[in-house]
Amino acid sequence: MLAVMRLLIWAMLLWTVPLAVAGAAPDKALESGTYIRTGDTGTLTLRRARTGALEFELDTLGANAHECSAAGQVSGRIATTLALSDERPNEVCRLDFQIQGPHIRVRVLTSDNCSRHCGARAAFEGDYSKPPANCTTTAVAQRRAQFLKQYHAKQHALAAQSAEALLKDCSDFLFWFTQDSIRSDLALAQLRAGQPKACLATLEQTAAGKVADQEGLRAALPPVEYDSYEWANAIWHNRRLCQQAISSSVVRQDQGRNGPGAARP
Repeated sequence: MLAVMRLLIWAMLLWTVPLAVAGAAPDKALESGTYIRTGDTGTLTLRRARTGALEFELDTLGANAHECSAAGQVSGRIATTLALSDERPNEVCRLDFQIQGPHIRVRVLTSDNCSRHCGARAAFEGDYSKPPANCTTTAVAQRRAQFLKQYHAKQHALAAQSAEALLKDCSDFLFWFTQDSIRSDLALAQLRAGQPKACLATLEQTAAGKVADQEGLRAALPPVEYDSYEWANAIWHNRRLCQQAISSSVVRQDQGRNGPGAARP
């Protein structure tokens, strides 16, 4: 009886192992193309060499303009960098490129080796995605030009809608400098469209809009980013215009309540 049970167990194992293997979903193959890390802080480029090998280039930007840069080949989902001049073969950087839905998630497998390719405040990790057709660099430039055309034609409400749609569609693929520049434009369009409160709310989402003055901005940003941030004065100017418009509206409302025909105590 014991021998029969053992045979049955072995038979079950022989049947279930192939079924488990057959049911396992294989890893999706990586596709050639250009992938952008969230916030436009990195670019991963995959391409096929003439030999058929999948090659990669990976460049990222961290705080205070620190950078990472690496290139090499991908086998399966493991990326291996080309050895630096002072590296031995066992010291190269290895990365994991895993497909996660629409993203390629990059993980570092050899931290010490990969750190040689990076500044102190930069890293390779993150989610990289192909931008949709309406969020490529060319498309964004065209959409911003369309905004300006609408704004100068005094179609302020339409211009505001265009800028809002651009931010909604493409924020994941825009560097935060660019987002602040678009929000500054959007706020002015909202103001001209008679929406000063929306104008103020938009500016409050920018780096300059979150502080009172240059000293506050200097304290909030790393030195290189502070020096490169060109929109502070425009944002503060637009903020004053929005605040003045809100104050004027309140005054007009008070005057209306107390003017001719208003109820008397």
